[in-house]
Amino acid sequence: MTGEQKKDDALTPSRPQSLTRRSAALVRRGLTEALALQSSASYRDRGDAKSSQGDLDGAMADYAKAIKIDPRDAKAHDRRGVVRWHKGDLDGAIADWTKAIEIEPRFADAYCDRGRAKWDKGDFDGAIADRTKAIEIDSQYGKAYYGRGRAKQDKGDLDGAIIDFDKAIEIDPRDAKAYNCRGRAKQDKGDLDGAMADYDKAIEIDA
Repeated sequence: MTGEQKKDDALTPSRPQSLTRRSAALVRRGLTEALALQSSASYRDRGDAKSSQGDLDGAMADYAKAIKIDPRDAKAHDRRGVVRWHKGDLDGAIADWTKAIEIEPRFADAYCDRGRAKWDKGDFDGAIADRTKAIEIDSQYGKAYYGRGRAKQDKGDLDGAIIDFDKAIEIDPRDAKAYNCRGRAKQDKGDLDGAMADYDKAIEIDA
């Protein structure tokens, strides 16, 4: 080796072998995690397709697979909760939505849907709390206002229910259910003219 070659070699930065191995390991782990997330999303998306076709058991299986691959897939927990709710498993649905919220604390849909399951179980205070949280996250969430209004109505808070139905209708003027429920609340308050107007509007939207 010439003196010039030795000089060039001396100027070339050396790379410790341990660092090379560690970098390669990090790259492999990153690729593995990326592939796992992609695979989880694929099962979740297929579950969505099966659910939309009415294949609830098939959707459940795909969501379970997605969660097994990526236990922190909040969307998979949320959507499995929806399927469980449709199958009548309210406790299982609440557990999935609770997990989705634990993973993603600002998941408005999970709060709103969990509130529906709590309402189904007769837990009106829990339903109101969850719908309120969904509204705090998304102030234009019409479904959350409607659902909170239903829970308030069942608790006898007719004025509070009407306010929530007003907001749901403001957000979605074609929400026939909100008109119908507001009409019932007005009827219970003795406002028969207001009730009739709301019932008429609900029928006009959805005969």
